[in-house]
Amino acid sequence: MRRLFNGTSALVALLFAAVAAFAIRRLDDPDTWWHLAGGRYIATHGAVPMHDVFSYTAATRPWTDLQWLFDLALFGVYQLGGVAALILATAVLALLTFAILLLVTRHCGWVPATVALTLALLASQDRFVPRPEMLSFVLVAGYLALLEAYPGNRNWIWLILPLQVLWVNVHGVFVVGLILVGSYASGRTLATLLRRGTDRASAHGALARGALARLWAVAGGAGVLCLANPYGVGGALFPFTLLTRISTEKGLYDNIGEFQPPFQGTMTPVLWCYVLLMAIPAASFLLRWRVLRLDRLLAWGAFLALSLMARRNMGFFALVAAPPAADALAAVGGWIVARRRWGAWARSGRAVVAAALGLALAGLIFVVVTNRLFWWMEESRQFGLGMSLIDAPIGAADFVERHDITGRMFNDLQSGGYLIWRGAPARPVFIDGRLEVYDEGFFARYRRALSVPASFDSLAEEYAFDYIILFHAWENRWPLISYLTNSEDWALAYVDATGVVFIRNRVENTPLARMVAPELARQLGHDGAAAPAQAAPRSAAPRSTAPRGIASSWWQALVWPLQAAQGHQQKGTILCVLGQYAAAVREFEAALRARPDFSAAWFRLGYARWALGDHNAARAEWRRALELDPGNEAARAALQQAGAD
Repeated sequence: MRRLFNGTSALVALLFAAVAAFAIRRLDDPDTWWHLAGGRYIATHGAVPMHDVFSYTAATRPWTDLQWLFDLALFGVYQLGGVAALILATAVLALLTFAILLLVTRHCGWVPATVALTLALLASQDRFVPRPEMLSFVLVAGYLALLEAYPGNRNWIWLILPLQVLWVNVHGVFVVGLILVGSYASGRTLATLLRRGTDRASAHGALARGALARLWAVAGGAGVLCLANPYGVGGALFPFTLLTRISTEKGLYDNIGEFQPPFQGTMTPVLWCYVLLMAIPAASFLLRWRVLRLDRLLAWGAFLALSLMARRNMGFFALVAAPPAADALAAVGGWIVARRRWGAWARSGRAVVAAALGLALAGLIFVVVTNRLFWWMEESRQFGLGMSLIDAPIGAADFVERHDITGRMFNDLQSGGYLIWRGAPARPVFIDGRLEVYDEGFFARYRRALSVPASFDSLAEEYAFDYIILFHAWENRWPLISYLTNSEDWALAYVDATGVVFIRNRVENTPLARMVAPELARQLGHDGAAAPAQAAPRSAAPRSTAPRGIASSWWQALVWPLQAAQGHQQKGTILCVLGQYAAAVREFEAALRARPDFSAAWFRLGYARWALGDHNAARAEWRRALELDPGNEAARAALQQAGAD
């Protein structure tokens, strides 16, 4: 087996390069910002918050900030090097995770291990952002290494105890560590009971009585040590409290993408890798039942169940499924070598197999660093350091600070984390991504204000909003934005590619409205030119990832400018919502200059042209959108409606 799969160090280097490529992405996660703000608060006040300190709507409610230690470390890293340092730290954690997994799977051979880890990488890379999950990934890999090596590592297994104390203070899902240890302990116990006295007892994971007692002592100790957190019993029970809320308060979590089951919508490369990590170990467990490792089976099954509940758990499952997947692939290689008909070919073809895998990894790295993969997957992510300029209301926050707009703010959930970082607790938010802080009734009213804008007035009266900041890239914000635009109580003060700002239509705001009128006119495109997709923020401008000097031109030719195109498309879309169709046309045309194959921009351009009365041009744009994406049902429906008209 090892002779067949005797890879080279270059193969491993390519795997790690692929891990780094996925991890080095512009910061686009909204929750990272409230984690940073939490770390800043702890560093400033020297204490862990016991109640919400960032919103005015939940100021008296308890906040179980179990990730307090992660938040503090995250803020320290940010102080050292800003957003770029956060991204590089994320890459280091991702590399450490896969280095540990490689140690766990290396006995299977380089090729089986690399294939299994590549599948795990593709299934988990979506979670490579500066969030507590990255530390949890390292800890899952570390637990796997300790458990797989047991009892050969003897007393090293006790290292799980201090690691569990660390885990309970860096991430609220520390319970997955207990599940992992419990699965291995239960599997080893069953193997011991079923296979005691047989010749292959150790192959099934059976243990001597003392070793088994030690493993259960570690499992029990890890459970008790979950109490070692600032919130005591409440903190230890927090994952179960959160699970109960997710199960019972459907209205609160149903619309949050990461809490959705994985198989919704179209199949993506990520989901196909997830399916393979389900199928390969499952087939191995069934076909190789004579050497079945019950500990691996129980862990694989437990984490599969977690991942089927919510896609945010797919990364954990991918890491746990990698060792049995590598073992299964190695068994296939051994079976091929054992066949007389294929054995000679297999031995001579080992270099070809390794070379093909190396080329595949090199191709994967290329499509990631040039943003091609993200474009094909219809995602807004982009390779590089710095902050994404299309995923947070950066300009809107700058505008509010620049004009010293004060009072109570209404904001959407997506904006909340970034706005906490920019202004809280001095400028508290209405809502943010810390959903455990808000109750279901409050969240239901928030969602209703977005979907039924007429209900917003009662919410505005109850909370006495003075101004509004909304991230408008998501379609469910548009009804409220349209309603506010036509309301006598509110006046549009600012708009760009990501955010809008409304202020109260009051006499005291008249000087401000006059002051910002020229800037607003430019943002609405009344000067006849497409505005930049997004002005760089004062303190978060992304660092260029293009090589300097002579090589910069060819690098720019290779890299697809996704966020430039998406920024213009977002700006054009909000201009349509605001009824500024001529300016919207210019934005869509700018998006298409950056990406001529942008089907969504062609569709929106057709919509704007139709509104301007140019129906023939609109039909042509919609046909172009369908040529580029035959699955664009919106363009198909528009053409059918246009034909009927």
